[in-house]
Amino acid sequence: MNEQEVIEEFREFLHSISNRLTIAYGIGATTLVKAKKGGLSEEDLLEKLEKIVDKLDSIGDMIKEQRVAIINRIKKDQSN
Repeated sequence: MNEQEVIEEFREFLHSISNRLTIAYGIGATTLVKAKKGGLSEEDLLEKLEKIVDKLDSIGDMIKEQRVAIINRIKKDQSN
């Protein structure tokens, strides 16, 4: 893999994380506003929190996968 391909892969990785963070933040921010106004049922609040946690879990998974990929690349480069 050449340098340009590595950069593009990393850009895509950051883009995917950014998308998930933006969604989680948006859900959290709108949920907070509604909750402060008293216009949110417990069921709705739990649903929104689950969506936020799901997005954050997926970010954690992506970071773990990226870490493994980087370690594997380093090992491969060191063996060559």
